[in-house]
Amino acid sequence: MNPHRIEQPETLLEALSLLQAPDSVPLAGGTDLMLQRRAAPFEADETWIALGSLADLKNIRQESGVWHIGPLVTHAELARQSALRRSVSFLPDAASQVGSPQIRAVGTIGGNIANAASCADTIPPLIALEAEITLESAAKKRKITLADFFLAPYKTSQQPDELITDISFPEPPASAGTAFLKIGRRRALAISRLSVAVLVTGSEVLDDVRISVGSVLPRFGRLAEAEEMLKGTAPARDRFREAGRAGSSEAVRIAGRRWSTDYKEPVLSALICRALCIACDIPWQ
Repeated sequence: MNPHRIEQPETLLEALSLLQAPDSVPLAGGTDLMLQRRAAPFEADETWIALGSLADLKNIRQESGVWHIGPLVTHAELARQSALRRSVSFLPDAASQVGSPQIRAVGTIGGNIANAASCADTIPPLIALEAEITLESAAKKRKITLADFFLAPYKTSQQPDELITDISFPEPPASAGTAFLKIGRRRALAISRLSVAVLVTGSEVLDDVRISVGSVLPRFGRLAEAEEMLKGTAPARDRFREAGRAGSSEAVRIAGRRWSTDYKEPVLSALICRALCIACDIPWQ
């Protein structure tokens, strides 16, 4: 299982130049790429562009109230980033639940986004944060909202010669609360069957509510109807139960009813309610 060749650029400019060649494939952590190539043969002239030397894509920083995360930041690094945890705890929480310790040590947030699996753990929090990504090629640079980046499971608007070079989102207000919950077949090394990321702002009254879900919709997104019914209301568990039922019904209308719906519909309702309670520091039981 070997590619035709591996290139290891030392600069972003060199990497983007190499990606102009046909059948060039970027390699970050490789946790998804290796599995994909085990399932399907290599192209005869496929070249892997190993990105591990690009130190500029491994930073986490805040500038003028905006967080910037390099795409080569690993899940393990993201999970233990204390400043980010104080600001948006649900993103490090999600990163800490990706795969196993070995996968988190090498798998990257950029790879999680580019792979576009509907079960990806870090994407629902980023959608709730209204994150944007920067895509660069040798010829151009563009920015796109993360929600618009995804077209379908494992399909994005990224072009073959483009790399994700930045993931950014604004610092939430100090009053913001967040939560990430995931359901899998096991407590570790499990693919998400359902996940919910919630961000709320306001204490006496909810000024803003964002509910993002994974492994539910045809493409990543938020549950707008459930969000709207909570805005301008006081945080309350009974109200969150209603929002959970509304959000679950909304997801079924969008995704359609299938064999798994009888399980997912009530579980999603409960997860939404629980996540809202956690984000607002209200007992959920």
